[in-house]
Amino acid sequence: MLNQKEYTISVLRANLAALIISIPIIILSVFIFIMIWPWEVIYNALDVKLVYLLLIIVPGVFLHEFLHGFIWSLYAKKGWRSIKFGLKWSNLTPYCHCKEPLLKSPYLLGTVMPFLLMGLIPIIVSFFLGSGIILLLGILFSISAGADLYGIWMLRKAKNGNLIQDHPDEIGFIILN
Repeated sequence: MLNQKEYTISVLRANLAALIISIPIIILSVFIFIMIWPWEVIYNALDVKLVYLLLIIVPGVFLHEFLHGFIWSLYAKKGWRSIKFGLKWSNLTPYCHCKEPLLKSPYLLGTVMPFLLMGLIPIIVSFFLGSGIILLLGILFSISAGADLYGIWMLRKAKNGNLIQDHPDEIGFIILN
C-alpha cells in the first residue's frame, strides 16, 4: 500500500494566498512597465469598459481550467477520460480535476501552465508592445493563478519520483509514495 500525505487548503486561504502572492507580481510588473513606458499607458488602460473586461475574463476563467486539463491529459494514461471539469456551486468556482495520479513534473506543469500562458507571458509581451491592457490582463490572470502558485509551493515537499493525485474534493493534492 502506498503512503499518502494530503496537502489541501480552504477556499478562503487559497484566495488569501493568491492575494499575497499577487502583490509582488503586480509591483514588479508595473515597475518594469513604467520604466519602459509612460505611466499614462496604464492609466488609460484602466478606462476599459466593464463589459469588455467581462468578455475577456469570463472565457479566460474557463481557458484557465482547460489549460490545466489539457496538460494533465497529455500525461494521463486515459487522456481526456481522466479529466473532469465542473463548477463548485457553493462558491461559484470552476475547476479541473485529474482523476488519476501523475508524476510530480507533469502535475506541476499542468498546475503552472495557466499562470505562464495567461499571466506571465502577456505581462512580458506588454513590456515590448507598450500595451497597458495586455499588462492589466496579464496581472489579472496572474492573480487568478495565485492559488495554483500556492499549490506549486506546497508541491516542493514532493520528491521527483512521487505520484501526485489531484484532490477530488478540495483545493490541493495527495502525495503518494
